[in-house]
Amino acid sequence: AAPAAPAAVAGAPDVVGLSDAWLAGGPGPASGAGGDLRVRPVDAAGWKAWGDRGGGKLLSEGVTFSPKACYRAAIAADDKFAPAWVGWGRHGGGIICGVTYEPIHCYRHALALDMKCSDAWVYYGIEGGGTIADVRYDRGDSLIEALHADSKNPRAWYYAGLDGGIRFSGAFYTAAKCFRIAVGYDDSFAAAWLEVAKAGGIPGQKTAAQCFERVLELEPDFAGAVYAWVGFAAAEGGTIRGIHFDARACVQRALKLDGKSADAWQLAGDIGGVFFDKGFHDAAACYTKALEFKGDSGMAWFKLAETGPGDHTVGGAAPYNQRQCYEMCLRYSPDFAKACLALADKFSAGHVCNRKGDVCQDYSADELRAMAVKRDPNSADAWTALATPFQGADKVILGVTYKKKDCFVKAVTLDRAQWAAWMGLAGLGGATVGGVKYSATACVVTVLEGKSDYANAWCKLKDAMASDALTEVTVGGKKLPKADVDSKCP
Repeated sequence: AAPAAPAAVAGAPDVVGLSDAWLAGGPGPASGAGGDLRVRPVDAAGWKAWGDRGGGKLLSEGVTFSPKACYRAAIAADDKFAPAWVGWGRHGGGIICGVTYEPIHCYRHALALDMKCSDAWVYYGIEGGGTIADVRYDRGDSLIEALHADSKNPRAWYYAGLDGGIRFSGAFYTAAKCFRIAVGYDDSFAAAWLEVAKAGGIPGQKTAAQCFERVLELEPDFAGAVYAWVGFAAAEGGTIRGIHFDARACVQRALKLDGKSADAWQLAGDIGGVFFDKGFHDAAACYTKALEFKGDSGMAWFKLAETGPGDHTVGGAAPYNQRQCYEMCLRYSPDFAKACLALADKFSAGHVCNRKGDVCQDYSADELRAMAVKRDPNSADAWTALATPFQGADKVILGVTYKKKDCFVKAVTLDRAQWAAWMGLAGLGGATVGGVKYSATACVVTVLEGKSDYANAWCKLKDAMASDALTEVTVGGKKLPKADVDSKCP
């Protein structure tokens, strides 16, 4: 039994009469620093609850109890209290009465005491499971048992989500649904909120950015918070615990937690650089750092190339020039159309290898443009690029033959703001797009109504009106006589 409680000390809550919510892991009583208490817990449940809240200082004795010490005291108070054994196991286990208990032994012992101890099933499964009463339980079986014991256990739902989902009580729950259920049962579950954010948030309730914000409000410095700070930075930051963090400050917090986070370094490059470790790293340096820690990131290679000409040393290897950076992007992200187009436009050729680097091929500019369309048929930029220098024979893309005009039509169908494609169609006398026939003049008007300062658009309109034999045209709801259009073309 626990020693008798000493005289009360003013200024801290008494463990006697702790609310059910606190014992269940909900909001605790207002106290001094951390979870300080003024008297010892009176039973195993009280010690276990204090351990769950992170322990603290026993003010009456001036002694600080770590969470593990609290669980040990819970076992001393009642060695048949299964949840205390779970807590002991979660903190690494250890020696109890001369016997060494590894974590999995703690969970087995907890289940021997109480087969309905839901958390014991959760962590037994995480440790790999085993045989209990001649029945073999793997990780999945253990999580199902955990939910049978307590269908509202947020940790069971969380780990089910990490496993890709679970079938329970005749229904299948996706990973995203599991994570949402977990935070529904425990709004203070930071790791679960992180997964909800990664899955895009809660439809109609919280955006991914709001979920990242929730993670950081709860635990701004836990291991998974690196991802949350990166996600929060991508959403332009915001206020956490009364302090405003802009995107750069968020990235700095992420790097402070993990200076080897490739995601954080890549985002640092996206915002133009960051001060870290007593120096400023510009965008190129940030992308280089990202590749030091994740060398197969096609996006990081592309962004490093986009910083401009120059050589970049990554991970001690020979320097990579701009062209080689684009080629490395395609090595690791072969469907990245923009890298194909960049090689075609800037270098008129490319030497592209497979992921292992053991099979390589040289491509001309035309082949790279065709490759861009084949690898990303929904890229309007790729279709425009394919059509613009179009010469000679028709193009066969994924089994379909396209003429120059067809490529431009495909581009504006995918993205109406493909102004270059509209100008290309004007030069070809117009076309039918989405069932609507556009004359050459109508194509140029579409450009001017979307981007009035588009280069040479007014001169192109002048030529189109002449070709279509028009004396006036309506642009943006305003009728313009041919003389007015002519005056806008130097």
